[in-house]
Amino acid sequence: MSGLAILAAGFPILHFMADRAYLPRSTADTLQATLAEIGAKPVFDYDKDEHGQTTFYEDLIQVGGQWYVNYMPQDLIHALDLYRKDRKAADTGVPVDEETPEDDAILSSDSKPVRQAKELRDQRIAEREKYRAKPKGKRRPDGSRQYLYPDPKNYDGLAFDHKTGELIEPIRKKTVVIPAGKDPAKDKALKYGQTYPHKSPVWKGFYALRNTVESQNAFIKDSATEDIASPMKRRARGNTFASLAVTLALVSANIRKILTFIQSELARVPLTSKNKSFASTYYSSAEITAATSPADTAPSPPPS
Repeated sequence: MSGLAILAAGFPILHFMADRAYLPRSTADTLQATLAEIGAKPVFDYDKDEHGQTTFYEDLIQVGGQWYVNYMPQDLIHALDLYRKDRKAADTGVPVDEETPEDDAILSSDSKPVRQAKELRDQRIAEREKYRAKPKGKRRPDGSRQYLYPDPKNYDGLAFDHKTGELIEPIRKKTVVIPAGKDPAKDKALKYGQTYPHKSPVWKGFYALRNTVESQNAFIKDSATEDIASPMKRRARGNTFASLAVTLALVSANIRKILTFIQSELARVPLTSKNKSFASTYYSSAEITAATSPADTAPSPPPS
């Protein structure tokens, strides 16, 4: 069902959270352009090689889905790349210059130096805000959008050339209109742009909502229950039967969730795999009735 069809059915799409397989991996004209058209707010993650500058327009650069003045300090532009190196160095005690296949294992540690590296990363991402150009109004029919330049007072009016390190005059203009790419499929600004600054607190809040989807997927794929990942559980052929079988499996999964909730509400003690099957674990209907009966049982006065 397309985004336009979902809107036509009366279901507004406020945010669109997706993993990298959808965003930014889709070509911009097949997904990102549609999201922009319906006003949905994309929230997604990037691969390691997309953590810095992804594209530019005139005197602005795009980093983490947002637009910043092009003289934003390099350590802020490469905050996530520096974070990976800081974490690896903190864990091994040796500065690291190259990525290795062991990255994920090394980055999973949670020592004090690693936590400090994370705090520095978050501080750098927060510092980016001083240099960010903010959208003004909605996207225009031609796909372009107006942005407000950051006030140079935000960063004390100090701007430096990245190549020479020399002090330069900060941008004094008020607004800029960033056009849509002539070829939507290749429009990097549209492809990598998103509503909230990547890895900012508000971004983390919305992106974390994906966990509920992943949790539900794992729940209904459990081989001990509905196991919808196994085609052997639905051997009849055809899309119609498959759709019906999966729908019934989802109904079953939802009933299990409801029963689990009811059990947790009625339990006398914390539930475990050993005690949840015994009636004595739960309050009886008589006990529930007694506990919820009105305290004041005096008869009502006669009508006047």
